[in-house]
Amino acid sequence: APATGVIEFISERSGHVGLRLPAKPIEVLAHVSGRVVDVYEGKSATIETRAAFIQGIFGVGGERRGELRLLDVDNAERVRDVHIPDDCRGLVLIGGTMPDADAMKKAAAGGASGLVVGAVDDRALKSYLGYDLGIALTGDEDIPMTLIVTEGFGDIPLAERVAALARELQGRQA
Repeated sequence: APATGVIEFISERSGHVGLRLPAKPIEVLAHVSGRVVDVYEGKSATIETRAAFIQGIFGVGGERRGELRLLDVDNAERVRDVHIPDDCRGLVLIGGTMPDADAMKKAAAGGASGLVVGAVDDRALKSYLGYDLGIALTGDEDIPMTLIVTEGFGDIPLAERVAALARELQGRQA
């Protein structure tokens, strides 16, 4: 055989031989720090941590992590490029609503891991992505920064409970 492994079966009828190749370890990121309290060999691990949960209703860009940083904007204020720090490497920025394409592009170019806002305009989203999204299956977009929307599309402010939680947890990992 062109590979080393363990013979799992031999079919006398067809002559097929089933060969199980050596297992390859894989790494799966937990995206949280904490204490491993249980391991299910070859399947999963349970991690105990203190955490908070902010529910997104829509997002693009997949899972990322970074330090939580509240933007200096009102919950109902539209996020513009002037609200985005020049160097936001490794930050998850949160605040405001309806970021324009320039704000999203500046955050991505500055190294932000994520941007969490109340709402988004579909034209600005299209400009950031470089194409019209079309379907509602998201998360695999090839973009440098994740965008999470907590309330929906249109001119909807970031919920105060989300902003309050972000204020409380600023500087922590998200």
